Order: sequence, then C-alpha cells, then structure tokens
Amino acid sequence: ACTGSRTCPGCARCLAALASDPCNQVYVISGRSASDLEACLGNVDGLGLGAELGFMQMRPRSGKWLKRELSPAQERWKDTARPIFERFTLRTNGVYMSWQESAAIWCYHNADPDYGRFQARQLTVALKEQLKGTGVSVLHSLSKCQVEVRIGAINKGVFADAALTEAHAGGPVDFVLAIGDDDDDEYMLSAVTARASGPAMLERLRGRLFTVAVGSKDYSHARFVCESSRTVLQLMQTLRDGRDASFRS
Repeated sequence: ACTGSRTCPGCARCLAALASDPCNQVYVISGRSASDLEACLGNVDGLGLGAELGFMQMRPRSGKWLKRELSPAQERWKDTARPIFERFTLRTNGVYMSWQESAAIWCYHNADPDYGRFQARQLTVALKEQLKGTGVSVLHSLSKCQVEVRIGAINKGVFADAALTEAHAGGPVDFVLAIGDDDDDEYMLSAVTARASGPAMLERLRGRLFTVAVGSKDYSHARFVCESSRTVLQLMQTLRDGRDASFRS
C-alpha cells in the first residue's frame, strides 16, 4: 500500500471507504515506525494503525498513538546494545543501523557477503550474551542480511489477536478478513485463525473468516491466496462496492 511516504491512491480510497463504516474496524499492521506509517496512511480517517509490528498502536478513530508498557529491563536494553552495535559497525564496511522504539536492526546486505555474515554471527553471539534477561530477542536473518534485536512478545499476531478480541467485546464480530504478504504476517494469520476458531466466535464466524496470503509460498497459515498486490486491490474494491468476492484456496 505504501512506497516511501506515498500511498497507493486506489488502496487509500478503498481503506477510507471501508473504515468510514462505523460497523467496521480496519487496521493496517506494519513493521514501519509510527512516524513513517502515519505519514503514509495517517490521512485515512477511521483507520487503525499498528506500527513496529504492533508495539505502537493507534486505534480506529482515536488519532492517538499508544505504546506497549515495558519492564524496567526492557526500558534499558538500548543502553547495553548500542555500544556493541557501534563496535561491529566500525569493523564492517557497508553496514548501517536502523533504530526504532522497540527494535534495532543491523543491516549488512551492502557489505562483503562472507565477511558480513561472519561479523553478523559474532554480533549475534555478543548481543545474546550481553542482553540475556532483558526481555528482548536477538535474531540473525540470513535471507534479509540483518541482525535484529526486538522487545520480546511483539509481533503482528499479538496485535491482531488483541484487536480482534477488543472488537468482539464491543459487539459480536460477523466477518474477518486478514491479508499478509511476508513472514511477519504469518503470526497474524495464525493468531486470527486461532482466535476466530475459539468457542466465543466459532459459530458466528463459520464461513466468514478469510485469511489470505499474497503471492506463492511453500507454506502459509492462510486459507486463501491472492496472486499479487493488484489482486488485493481488486478484492478491496469488491468489498467497497458490496460485490461478491472469489478466492483461490
């Protein structure tokens, strides 16, 4: 939906139309920072936002960001991690850092491949040793060429589960659509399926739960597939116009 700070106009119009119905709760959950996500979609009235995989939240029609509460150790993890990151950054040409409220990402895809991987492994070991017991997770992704430190128990699934539970508490939920295109979205697709299959929602949502993966994958928690982002836009336009939609399972 977003490229840089620009939003696909067609997506924005569909989101605005769907979010304008007071019976709907529409959320976009992203790994982006709150400022980036608000620059991209903050002008869509009634839209709920989840930034940094849900660490930052703006409920629909609230206009106010809320941050998840942290333990004292989680509040201080950056003080320990920063000098470690800086030491490895100075040693490795081509790397750069990205800092968020809840995470830090050390990217080495522009570094020498072999040396970058070697340094990333050493960095991961050092971070895990020094950040033990602080309530954060350390992950080295070979596919993304990055080392990430993130506050624990933060992912799109936790956020989506809370949003769906809150919506149900305000009135029975009779339709759920969740769409995702990357690995982080699998947490959301799994959590939504689990919550909707629970005793509180199962009967009402029978045949009304749609989890959708975008693009081909070896495995997904989604029940249906959209071939591309263009197909997702067509689906949103169908929902906006009140027409029947079809999916490939």
